[in-house]
Amino acid sequence: MNIFPSPTQRLNPFDFYAMMRKKHPIEYDEVNDVYGIFRYNDISKCFTDFKNFSSDFTKWFNSTNADSFTKFQASSPIGPSLITSDPPRHRNLRNSISEAFNPRQISMLEPKIEKITHDLLEKVIQNKNMDLIQDLAYPLPVIIIAELLGIPNEDHHKFKKWADQIISLSILLNKNSQEVFENNYKLKQEMNSYFISIIDIKKRDPKNDLISGLIKSSVLNVNDNDVQNDANKEGELTQIQQQKTKDSFVLSREDILSFCNLLLLAGHVTTVNLIGNIFLSLFENPKQFKLLQSNPSEYIRPTIEETLRYKSPVQFLSRIVTKDIEMGKGEEKMQLKKGKRVILWIGSANRDETIFTNAEQFDITRNLINHIGFGAGIHLCIGAPLARLEAQVVLKVLLKMLKDIELDTAKAGSVTPVNSMIIHGIEHLPINFEINNK
Repeated sequence: MNIFPSPTQRLNPFDFYAMMRKKHPIEYDEVNDVYGIFRYNDISKCFTDFKNFSSDFTKWFNSTNADSFTKFQASSPIGPSLITSDPPRHRNLRNSISEAFNPRQISMLEPKIEKITHDLLEKVIQNKNMDLIQDLAYPLPVIIIAELLGIPNEDHHKFKKWADQIISLSILLNKNSQEVFENNYKLKQEMNSYFISIIDIKKRDPKNDLISGLIKSSVLNVNDNDVQNDANKEGELTQIQQQKTKDSFVLSREDILSFCNLLLLAGHVTTVNLIGNIFLSLFENPKQFKLLQSNPSEYIRPTIEETLRYKSPVQFLSRIVTKDIEMGKGEEKMQLKKGKRVILWIGSANRDETIFTNAEQFDITRNLINHIGFGAGIHLCIGAPLARLEAQVVLKVLLKMLKDIELDTAKAGSVTPVNSMIIHGIEHLPINFEINNK
């Protein structure tokens, strides 16, 4: 049976999830040749068992056909990366950027995030209305991740275009048409061409940014005078570079490109939709909104965590079964076949009534410590501290600068879902407000 909610359910797939948890907690989708898992405990087990449930998609292609893998390599904008690798490679890749995203480093960005939030609000505050997504939730994280990477301000607009294209890509690769492949290939070439130019600039003139730091840990950090150019073929490592790889893990240029493309997406798409989902949840639950407004310092962080559970920005992640394995209990037990893909429905797990009391209610007083809105296990989202901090600052600043914040019901028709099966969020969120002069 079909394990995916219909496009008409993208704003509210939760009734579908509830039905699947009750009747089909582990199900095989014959048409799409994929398993779906819907209950919290089963999904948590998959997240923490990387040996049996791999993130390395080559294991899926190896079990299907080489032609699909060739197309995937050629056209996937993200490609082999931190989120599509297993240990030890995953550990080495994560260590390469972990320092830049640890909570201590991220906390130092708070003044910058607050200033950018103020500046964006000042552009629209006199109008007493705004599109919360387009005027604030989108540009803020784009500016932040671009600055972390060291991207020029004038190029920020490219990020939205690329991110919108990436999140709308078909996830059922075996169903992709030639047109989809060609569009994806064109997108990958465009992104890689841009980031290669940035890498070349930073190799010659490194700055205090993430891309420059990655270059220092890569095969690109080689003195040109030491390179025996006549002994090299295109794409191969020099003898000096080869020795470096023996001594320790060294990033390739392709690794840096994958980081750039991944951080472009993960560095702001999750945050954009987290912020939008926070306010949409608050508008749908006005008593909770009043509670937040009555005591922001106490409820800002719980509001963010409850939104991550209630309207998780990322609705599912995929894994590959590495060996035949049984899951479930009793009559629900199912044999998962080696080489098949598994869809882990985060959006369903976070509404599991056996884990969360009154799971279908949005409750910012909930004692919430176990949601999996940012995944779990070794692939727990490395950008989670940054997403949380940006959301905290937005809530703090908006609640301080604005009052009587409400959904603009005259434009409520523009509250439409993003064009993605994976990402849960909205394209626009029109609001009205008054200026808080206190």
